[in-house]
Amino acid sequence: MNNDNEYGIPEKATVRQERVRCGNPDCQNLHGPYLYAYWKDGKKLQKKYIGKTIGDLAVRKVAKKVDTTPTKMRKLKVIKEKAQGGNLLAQEYLEKLKNGKVSTDWAYKVLVNSMREQRMLKMIAVAEQSHLNHNNPDELIELFASEMQKQGLDPTNEDNFDSYLNSKIM
Repeated sequence: MNNDNEYGIPEKATVRQERVRCGNPDCQNLHGPYLYAYWKDGKKLQKKYIGKTIGDLAVRKVAKKVDTTPTKMRKLKVIKEKAQGGNLLAQEYLEKLKNGKVSTDWAYKVLVNSMREQRMLKMIAVAEQSHLNHNNPDELIELFASEMQKQGLDPTNEDNFDSYLNSKIM
């Protein structure tokens, strides 16, 4: 086989999106779409998984070189970004990671849970300041998401959500 690039995919390969079933026999859902490359090697059809985006292939290649997984690389990137942004907990766990005292998965889990808790506390504070009625956290989230959408903001973007909350805190 003649691979025309560092990813092992010939230049003339066809890339297409596919929805696939997972390996769980209880799951009947199609997942994706995922990108796959197809090409002929002689008379044999070859297929290679790329990922959700073309960039996923490059991420997997880098992860393999440094003997980790793409998921751990993404988690470490989040921890580093939050640490550089001044998040003290992220800075603390980044130091613990450097000293081998915690795993990337653990540091990420602690950081994300802390950020979610802080976000919820901010939502409660804003709701109380604005005298907004809510009976549970899900209603509160829906209330803020609705308000954000009215202002043309994407409530699924965590940075937008945090900026919105910070703008409402007096």
